Amino acid sequence: MDKKLILNIENIEYKSEKTIANSSIEDIKKNLDILPFVLKWFQSIDIEKLSINDNIVKIVLNKDILSVENKFFLLDSKIDVLSKEVLLDINNLYLKDYNILFKGKAKIDYFDEELKYFGDIYYQDLIVSGNIDITKDRVKFFIKSEFFKNLHFLKKYLDLPEVANSWMYDNVTGDFKLNWFYGEFDLNKNEIIEKSLQGDAVIENAKIRFENSLEEINTTKVNVNFKNSTLHFDLVDAIYKEKELKNSFVTIKDIANENSGLVLVNIEAKTSLDRDILGILEAYGIVVPVLQKNGETQAKLLLSFPYAEDKPMSYNGVFIAEKSNISISGFDFETNGAKVILENDLLYINDASFIYQDMVDAKANLKLDLNSLKIEGTSQINKILVKDSKNSKILNITNTNSDIFMDFSKNVNIELKDLKTTIKYDKFLTINVNDISKIYNYSDILKQNSINSGNISLKIINKDNIDFNGFFSGFTIPIKKDNKEINSLDFYGNINKDRVQISSSDNSIRLNFKDNIDLFLDGYDIFYDENISKNSKLEFDTNIDLKNSKLFFDNQEYKIKSANFNIKKDLITFNASLFDLDLPIKKDNQDLKELDILGKYKNDILDINSKKDDVFLRVRDNQTTIKLDGYDIFYDTKYNDIHEKIGSLGIIGTKSNIVINNKNKILADFYELNINKDRKFFYLEFEDSKISFTNQNNNIDIYAAKINEKFINTFANSNILDGGKIDFFANGTTKSIKGKLIVEDSSLKNVTILNNIMFLFESSPAFINPLLAIPAVFGLNKLGIYKIKEGVVEFEYDNDKNLIDIKNLHTVGNGMDFEGKGVLDLNKKEVDATLNLVFLKTYSSVFEYIPIVNYILLGDEKRVETQIQLTGSLNDPVLTTNLFKDGFSAPLNIFKRVFTTPSNMIDNFNNFNQKD
Repeated sequence: MDKKLILNIENIEYKSEKTIANSSIEDIKKNLDILPFVLKWFQSIDIEKLSINDNIVKIVLNKDILSVENKFFLLDSKIDVLSKEVLLDINNLYLKDYNILFKGKAKIDYFDEELKYFGDIYYQDLIVSGNIDITKDRVKFFIKSEFFKNLHFLKKYLDLPEVANSWMYDNVTGDFKLNWFYGEFDLNKNEIIEKSLQGDAVIENAKIRFENSLEEINTTKVNVNFKNSTLHFDLVDAIYKEKELKNSFVTIKDIANENSGLVLVNIEAKTSLDRDILGILEAYGIVVPVLQKNGETQAKLLLSFPYAEDKPMSYNGVFIAEKSNISISGFDFETNGAKVILENDLLYINDASFIYQDMVDAKANLKLDLNSLKIEGTSQINKILVKDSKNSKILNITNTNSDIFMDFSKNVNIELKDLKTTIKYDKFLTINVNDISKIYNYSDILKQNSINSGNISLKIINKDNIDFNGFFSGFTIPIKKDNKEINSLDFYGNINKDRVQISSSDNSIRLNFKDNIDLFLDGYDIFYDENISKNSKLEFDTNIDLKNSKLFFDNQEYKIKSANFNIKKDLITFNASLFDLDLPIKKDNQDLKELDILGKYKNDILDINSKKDDVFLRVRDNQTTIKLDGYDIFYDTKYNDIHEKIGSLGIIGTKSNIVINNKNKILADFYELNINKDRKFFYLEFEDSKISFTNQNNNIDIYAAKINEKFINTFANSNILDGGKIDFFANGTTKSIKGKLIVEDSSLKNVTILNNIMFLFESSPAFINPLLAIPAVFGLNKLGIYKIKEGVVEFEYDNDKNLIDIKNLHTVGNGMDFEGKGVLDLNKKEVDATLNLVFLKTYSSVFEYIPIVNYILLGDEKRVETQIQLTGSLNDPVLTTNLFKDGFSAPLNIFKRVFTTPSNMIDNFNNFNQKD
């Protein structure tokens, strides 16, 4: 039958109880089954509306044009019917439920029940060209694409385990392009056959995120390969935070298997192992406490993450570090290189060099447990060096091997077992030496001070800032505390650049070094050794502060309330407050217990001044000079050889008295004393009095002029002189001295010998005679007072015998004169003297112009005299006299001269005439 049917329908509704298609593919398949029948019987078809249940179909067949539209698809195609096949030139085939548009050519083979499609496929922004082969139960496709944004369109049809999904659809973004992709779809199960999938793709301008907490990795492109359920991303020119990741890749094995699925992340880089790289490890829970601050490390790290949570993650890597700065848990050091091998939880550090500033240089082989963050291994110590500001080696360990243990769980903790030393780092580096004897041979300071016992801890904030503390014992220093030797010390301190501070734990000792040395001592006894001081070389200016201390110098003890000594190379200045002094000087009769002084030492000259300028001391070339103003010197004669101990001594006093043996005071407005081995000189002024003494070359010269009563009475501790003045002159040698004492217009009082003489004189019979009771002899009425108009004592002193030989003693008094001589034995303190007492001198003046009476009463000598012998002790001499004999004979002699007077008068008259 050549003619075919023409079918035109505007609207028809049909209810069917048979199973209808549920998808566009299923619906197309059914329609393709009836297409040969339709083409055979119908010339044209124009069905405006065909309602089959809820599916409204519109069909137009006009010669070689076929247009079909229902709820599943829209077809607009040219058609060519052959004997066993139908060829379609498809303008549009739109699968509504898949949102896929096909444009291409198709061939339907009814004999083999197969449809083949060649053309383009459009899905969202994806344009794919490829081949599709649809059979009764399977769809096979081979496609390639232009660039598109992502693979999200596959997720609906290829839903994988969570880890694989993240890598397939989320972790990689960029411009995707399928170089080729092959796959199969099971029409019966309506699902992609996973094992059939394979292909190659490229992602340009790709961004890859290894983990959500990490920043993206930028690459120029990523080569993607999928085969055997393995998805492989090969990163090309990858950059992570400006760091190049060469040969890095991500591989997902058994991509759809939740039990055996595995993600492999391989990272290779030549960059610093800095926080950015470590952040990648930390994102996967791998904590490596190593930070590389500069330099480069050739790093290769492979991370393995199973899908299954009950399977452990594994990681392996090799890190070859070049010269760089490293920080381990905040502990910074340098390294010249190291090889680090990561095997899961173990990190092997081989041939690692450690250089910390200019202090530590070592090599080590270590094993680090990343779980416990503890390290054990061996170390070769090339150097551990700690110096002070003077470059003295506090610690200098060299060429030593030691087992090493480290703990980084909380902070860096390194133990050098063989040296009993630990090194810790918690913000700062701390070196603890638990047994100083182990490092004694490595420390100049310990050896110089013989410190071989104790411990020390060094906290190295940086190379210019070091805190330290510890305990030393077994040393000797010239100080004591509480009368005990100081041979141990708890201390702490700091080294800051060129400044060093050291203090005892109780702050009683503080020592600072910088441009100069500052030393503070509180409550210590300091023993000064002049020999040590002379042999010491002063490299820095030194400032010493003392408080509540004692200074022992030249066998003398000086108690110091406070003091400051500033010591420079050519000058020492100081000030001090001294207390509890034991000095032989007083002021206002009060002991000098406290004194504030200032001083300096320069050019071998020591000068000391009191702050009130009333005491001055100078010591120069074994010569001591003292100046006193208002102070009395208390001198003990047992120190006569003082000049032999101190060399030359000079004392100048103003308003300063001298007290000898705490008994006899020498008053002075001014004096000067000079004593040395060749010469002794003393000069004194008091009011109008002047005294000088010179002993030079064994020649002695003594001069004293106008010595007044105040001077004498004070010195004698007795009121023995009243008015007048005394002059004294003497000279000679140290063996023998001759001298003269001159007294003018003075009265002697309270002299034992004189009192005894006066008592004897007053009680004698010669003066009971009324004839002698003439009122003019008033000077004898006052017992113990003898007025002297003038007097002279000439003497000679024999030093060998310690005798004073009074050659001549002559006094002229008012009513009685003394004439005599004698010897004073100072060794025995005895006297042996003969004195003539001359009386009735006042009568001679009364009867001078009455010759007869004058002669009758006084005789030819014009005086009455008697003799006294003084013998025995100087303190209480024995007096022997002929006063009673002379007293009875005096009236008889007067009576005798009454009768001889006329004869004598005639003789005198004749003699007078003969002279004329």
